[in-house]
Amino acid sequence: MIKERDYLWDNIKALLICLVVTGHCIEVSAVHHSLTRAVNYWIYSFHMPAFIFVSGFWAKSYCKNGRVRAEKLATLICYYTAFQILFSVLKLIFNIKTSSISFFSPARGLWYLLAMIFFYLLVPLAERLPSYIVLPALITLGVLIGKDRSPSNYLALLRIFNFAPYFFMGYYLSTDTVNKLRSLKGRLRYPLGAALVVLSSAIWIVQRNTFSREIFFGKLTYHKIHLGLLEGAGLRLQTYLIAAIMIAALLLVMPSKKTIFSFVGKNSLQIFILHMALVIILFDSKLVHTEINSNPEFAVAVFAGAALTIILALPVFTYPFRAISRFSEKLCKLKK
Repeated sequence: MIKERDYLWDNIKALLICLVVTGHCIEVSAVHHSLTRAVNYWIYSFHMPAFIFVSGFWAKSYCKNGRVRAEKLATLICYYTAFQILFSVLKLIFNIKTSSISFFSPARGLWYLLAMIFFYLLVPLAERLPSYIVLPALITLGVLIGKDRSPSNYLALLRIFNFAPYFFMGYYLSTDTVNKLRSLKGRLRYPLGAALVVLSSAIWIVQRNTFSREIFFGKLTYHKIHLGLLEGAGLRLQTYLIAAIMIAALLLVMPSKKTIFSFVGKNSLQIFILHMALVIILFDSKLVHTEINSNPEFAVAVFAGAALTIILALPVFTYPFRAISRFSEKLCKLKK
């Protein structure tokens, strides 16, 4: 009997990947148009934390009773290797600030794959430790790592430590807890979810002169974005709170039945990686340089992001990922 997919998570990922792609479509003009800037801030405040949270929730099957599924880790490593080479070659072709192919400085969004590899390596340890030890320790580390003044992108360590709490929030969250949260009646669940969205947004809106979009990136030190340790640490803690509230809102309001967009969530990884290749070709190379200066232009950019998301979710773009996955599985079998 084939186990039915849990469409709640596909629907959440569908929304998140659409926001990721749309965020990059409007990112180039976030400083020129007030509505674009506000939406861009809102997207960055939770989209990657929520993505990593979902990945953590589904990581429970990676390690059970002390045994790990090496195929999953091997596939992530193969994905990272293949697309790091591709992205580096694209940068060389389009003459984008790079001199060689380096596996230690992830190109564009590939830091996400590197982070997943790191988190999966920690899962066996997390399985043996309670959440009340792991989560406070990771949050503390995520706050303090911003004190480092090194500008290096080496192994995306700054981002990895900043986003680690979200992965393990998802890992420790039980299905029973999710079901209890969603068992609230609709007349309570949806207003509560909407209220959480407003609360999450309000935290940074009322401090918009203090917050910078870069604090949500997770890749820059406090010094780099002109913040002192106390101010930076305070804002970092608030980013954790903002994202956690939005994650709770998504769990409350997203439909759990199959929708016409569920296939987008199912194929979210291919969309994430392939749209990054387009970002390198079109935006990083300055091949396309547009400014959003009006609401109609903003609407066109949002539509373009949504359309691109759906196009990249098509089955034809799945084949390279299946091929890499099959290759990694063969490698694992050879080692056995």
